[in-house]
Amino acid sequence: MFKANISFKSKKWTCKQCGLLKTTSKWRIKVGSHIFFHISMYNKKFDRVEKTIHGIVSSRQNKYLTIIDTNNNDTYFIDQAEVYLTDSPSLFLYNMYGTCKCDKIE
Repeated sequence: MFKANISFKSKKWTCKQCGLLKTTSKWRIKVGSHIFFHISMYNKKFDRVEKTIHGIVSSRQNKYLTIIDTNNNDTYFIDQAEVYLTDSPSLFLYNMYGTCKCDKIE
C-alpha cells in the first residue's frame, strides 16, 4: 500500500498506518484552545470586508463556543462548525493529500 509522506510540526495529525491526514473533531475543542475563524461584514461604502479572528475559547455550551479575541479583547459567541484549531492542517491540505479512512481510531 502506498504511504503518503506528509510532514508537519506535530505528528498528531497524520495516521500511523496510511500516513494521510486524520479528521479533526470539533467536539475536541476545549476551554483554553487556540482557534481562529473568519467573519465578513460590509463597511460604510458597502464594500465587503473579510477578517480573520484569532482567539481563545473561554466557555462551551453544547455546540456553541464563547471566544475571546486575543487582539481586541472582543467576545464572540459562535457555532463550533465555523471554528478551526490554530495548529490543525488547513482544508486545502485535506483536499490535496486526502483524509485517513482507516478503521483504527487513534
